[in-house]
Amino acid sequence: MAQANQHGVVFPQTPDGRRSTTALGRGVVAEALRSVDPVGARAAEQETGWRSAYVGHFRRALEAGLGSRADALAVAGGGLAALHDRMRVTSDAGECSLRDWPPRGGPALEATEITGTGEREAELSLPYRGERLRGDGIRRRVEDWVTRGVAEPTL
Repeated sequence: MAQANQHGVVFPQTPDGRRSTTALGRGVVAEALRSVDPVGARAAEQETGWRSAYVGHFRRALEAGLGSRADALAVAGGGLAALHDRMRVTSDAGECSLRDWPPRGGPALEATEITGTGEREAELSLPYRGERLRGDGIRRRVEDWVTRGVAEPTL
């Protein structure tokens, strides 16, 4: 049962009552892979070191979708369906899956469009300590972080 103070979209509970992002990640990636790469799906499900190994499983899901448009749609559709089935919505009325929300008579989702008024940026920029890093500035900052051990290099 949902805690009285939790309302909205929450992670699913494990059998011991915790809300686990690890269990969700493993399950969603496994379902995303299931129809295109069953071996990869099984590997994701059985991963015991998810917090340190999840990147490889996400990479495998990305690569599994590169073979064809159908594969890409299968991976995306499987992952999205798994999220709808696993994520939970809590309210005073209880808890249900995101797929089953809104409950009969419950509030429906509404779409809202917000039009920005700021100037559109044509390149990636990152705010950092009062300035905007762009291009080589981003590369130099990341290299500095790696050198100082603030960030790790990619695999």
